[in-house]
Amino acid sequence: MLAWALPATAASLPGYGELTGKVTGVKTGVLPVVYAYNTDKNVSYTVFVVNGKFRAVNLIPGAYDVTLRPAVNQLEGFDRQTVKRTIAANAQVTADFALKGIRRVPDYVGGHPYEACGRDQPDCGAQILPYDKIFPPGPARDIAERTCFACHQVNFFSYNRVRGFPGGRAPLDKDGWGVMVDRMHKRDPNARLGSAPYFDPALLPPKDRDILVDYLAMHFGFDSEPRVVQLETEAPLDMQALE
Repeated sequence: MLAWALPATAASLPGYGELTGKVTGVKTGVLPVVYAYNTDKNVSYTVFVVNGKFRAVNLIPGAYDVTLRPAVNQLEGFDRQTVKRTIAANAQVTADFALKGIRRVPDYVGGHPYEACGRDQPDCGAQILPYDKIFPPGPARDIAERTCFACHQVNFFSYNRVRGFPGGRAPLDKDGWGVMVDRMHKRDPNARLGSAPYFDPALLPPKDRDILVDYLAMHFGFDSEPRVVQLETEAPLDMQALE
C-alpha cells in the first residue's frame, strides 16, 4: 500500500507521527524523494525533497525503513541511502541525509520495478533502448500508437517476461497477439450483454488489424529479449506545488 504524505502546511492528526529532515548536497536537476516504509503495517509514504527539506505527516506509528532515492523518471541519479527509525504516536522524528554519487544514470520510462531490470540495477537483464529502436517507425507503429498506447504503456509490449503486478502479460506468439488485439477492439464474447470494447473498432479496420498483429509478433514475439524504453526527457514539475 502506498500513501502520499500531505503537504508541508498540513497539520498532524492525534495519534499519528511525523517525519522531517534535511538533505544536503542537492543540485539543480536532481530530484530526491524520501520513501518511508512501515515494516510493521506494510504501508509506505513518499514525499519530495524541496529546497533541501522534507516533511511527512500523519504516519502510522511503527518501525520504518526511511530511504532517500531519486524520483521516478529522472535523468540524474545518486546513491540510495536507508536508515531505520521508530515513529511513535504524536512524536516528531528526524532523518537527515547527505546526497552522494550524483550522476547521470540509464533509466526507463514508467514507474514499474521490473524483475529483470530494477531501478537500482540497470544492467540486470533487460536492455534500455531508445523508443525508435524498440518500436521501428512506420504505418504499423502509427496504428499501435492510436490504439494500443491509449491504455498500455510502451514497456507492456517490449518487456517480454511474465511479471506479477497488474498490467503484466505472458509472452505471446503471432496467434497470441491476434487474440490479444481482437479482445481489445472487439467485445469479449464472454462479457456481459451490452459491454463495450476497449476502444472504438473504427480505429482498427481489418487491414490495419493484420498489419498490427504482424508488427507485434515480429518485434515482440514469444522469444524476444526483454527491453525497456529509454527515458530521454523529464516531465516539468512545479516545485512550489511540491512544498
